[in-house]
Amino acid sequence: MGASLQDGTPDINFLLQPQLAMMYLPEGDYNRFTSKAKDIFKNDIKCDSALTPCYFDLKCDDAKLPSADISFKMTLSDTNGGKRDIEIPKKDLLVDGSALGKGPICMLGIYKYPTGSGDQKAYYGGSLFMQDYYVTMTMDPWEKDNSTKYLLMGIGPKNPNADLGKM
Repeated sequence: MGASLQDGTPDINFLLQPQLAMMYLPEGDYNRFTSKAKDIFKNDIKCDSALTPCYFDLKCDDAKLPSADISFKMTLSDTNGGKRDIEIPKKDLLVDGSALGKGPICMLGIYKYPTGSGDQKAYYGGSLFMQDYYVTMTMDPWEKDNSTKYLLMGIGPKNPNADLGKM
């Protein structure tokens, strides 16, 4: 959305939780996200419920849905200083409210952690994140040399021409 959501906290973890449908942000970052969404969409968007993310009173396929860019972009860093930009595009952020029992609304798929949650230094990437990225994990370093106690993880954009699930 063109604005930083973080409050200057240097270490925010990104945890992959494929069983979660949405993205989950710490309370402070979520509040900055909703404030930015309200600045962009004015009265077209509602961000007033603790139980429902920001939403439009329209179906996601409605032509009247505001056309502004609402993609969610973040930069991930590894322990070796490498960086990768990760983006969840608008098409994946819009969630049909009726699919979650919320009625004919179009929700942004970003939720706030419960206020009392102890882990306020992590973003949780659910299946929204997994739609456009492959994640690979390997225990090779650990298995080759039992004294090396770490795992490797890789993240990369999916090749739109290679749908492994349909091969």
